[in-house]
Amino acid sequence: MALVQLADSAAADLRELAATRELPPGALTRVRLRLRQLERFPESGQAVSTGAFAGARAVIGPWWFVFVCVYDESADVVTVTAALDARTAAGSTTRGG
Repeated sequence: MALVQLADSAAADLRELAATRELPPGALTRVRLRLRQLERFPESGQAVSTGAFAGARAVIGPWWFVFVCVYDESADVVTVTAALDARTAAGSTTRGG
């Protein structure tokens, strides 16, 4: 099983989403459970071929979250690099820069 880790950038994204959105109690636990699937299926999600996240995979989370993940097959490690709000333009996995 792959190790799933959260990059500092993704942790900051999640803190911001939790602070600025009206998330229900237990929301972060639900996110954690969703990301656990990556332990067994590290290449889950849609491949991103363009933009700032090219080469990563986009995994749909609970509600309107999109998680950007990178799988290092040789180390068997999935790193979640971003947590985005899919309802906003900033949530596009093809955004530039």
